[in-house]
This record gives sequence, structure tokens and C-alpha cells, in this order.
Amino acid sequence: MHISRKLLTVIFFICSAVLYNSASALEYPFHGQVTGDDINIRTDATINSAIITTACRGEVLEVISGPHDWYKIRLPVQAPSFIRMDLTAPVDEKTAKVIKSNVNIRLGPDEKTAIVGKSGQGEVINIVGEKGNWFKIRPVHNSFGWVHKQFIQPIEPKPPKLEKPLPQVKNPVLEDKSSGDIVVVGRVEAYGKVINRKASHKLVTVDKVYLLKGSADKLNPLVYHTVRATGKLIPDKTDKFPVIEISKVEVLN
Repeated sequence: MHISRKLLTVIFFICSAVLYNSASALEYPFHGQVTGDDINIRTDATINSAIITTACRGEVLEVISGPHDWYKIRLPVQAPSFIRMDLTAPVDEKTAKVIKSNVNIRLGPDEKTAIVGKSGQGEVINIVGEKGNWFKIRPVHNSFGWVHKQFIQPIEPKPPKLEKPLPQVKNPVLEDKSSGDIVVVGRVEAYGKVINRKASHKLVTVDKVYLLKGSADKLNPLVYHTVRATGKLIPDKTDKFPVIEISKVEVLN
């Protein structure tokens, strides 16, 4: 069966239009599933750019945008990422805090390797290893790569993940009469950026909210965990919520 070149051209443009319209109808960001084995994630939207890592069949990636034939994706956890040690300050053995703004996250422990992400001042990074004067870290939030569209299938969005339920305890608030401390059981949440704030976190109980005054670095890992917080209740009529100056925090879950 002979098909004319003109007919083939028409078919090509129809197929291209269908693919373009279906792609342009997508709302970014979305989640897509990898449809092949050992699919390359690259530093740019070309087959000649450096390979950051590979994704396996069935792996779900967050797609940020989709110009032309490539998807820009947020780097998965296995992607190699490095930051210079002198641009960080230690928090504990496994975490550090970035001390400069707009810091380059690179593919390897060398200034000549590709930039795969950016980190801002104050961002907490997770350390997985060391090489020379570099930390190998888990990819920061603003780390991206590129995957050809033929290897990503958009998937239906999952329902939002529900927060852990508020602790149902008989006495969520107690007073230690011997020390004058207050003991509160609740869920730790970030307080957000509030002008002249006296706390970086809050403690949510079944019927009340308290602000937690203490080390933000120690409270950050406790976000969305249920804890028993002990400390002094600071009276201040100007605050929307009562403030607890933390002396002890016990994780309950």
C-alpha cells in the first residue's frame, strides 16, 4: 500500500497538534511516572548534557514545567548533590545550615561540575557523606533536572496527605506545682514568618494553641510530631497565643 508524501505530512502535523494540545493542557506542577528502565535525568534539555542520575520504571517524579520535548523535574532523593563545607555551619552530625545566600549545589565535589540546584541562607541540609572540603547531601528543594517527555506518563493526583490527628489525651495541659512549669501535650507546627514573633513554632492541642520559645534548630525536626512540652508559661497580653519557654520536650510518636 502506497501512501503519498503529502498524506504522511498531514498525518504528522495532526499527531503533533494532538500531542502539543494534550501537553499544553497539563497544569504544572504535576506528578509523572517513569515508563522505562534506567531513564537518564540530565542537567539540561538535550541528549548531550551531563547525566545526573537515572530513574527506574514506575518511579514517580515531580514535574515542574515542560517546554518543547522535555520535562523539568525536581531531583529525586538518589541524585548526587554537593555543597562546599565552608558555606555551611553544623547543626548536628547529620545536618548543617547554609550560611550564604544563593549557594550553588553541584553535581560533584568540584567547582567545575554542573550546577544542579540553589540553596538559600538558613536552609537546613541533610548530609550523607564527605569528599575533600565538600559535603555530599540530599538534593535541596530547588534542585532540578530534565527528562525527555516520552519517558514520563502523567498520573492522577493523589488525595492530599492528612496531617497526623491531634493527640486525644485526657489531660493535655498540666501544671507542675513543684517547679511552676506547665506541661502540654500537642502537635508541633511551624509558626511561619510573623513580624516581631517571639517563637518559631507552635504547639497545637485539641482546643488551644501555644507558642514555643526555644531553639528553632531543635524544634524543626519535631514538626508534625506529637510531643510533651515542659516549660514556663510567659504571660503577655500582647500575644495572640500564650508562650511557653521550653525547658524539655519529649517525643511521643
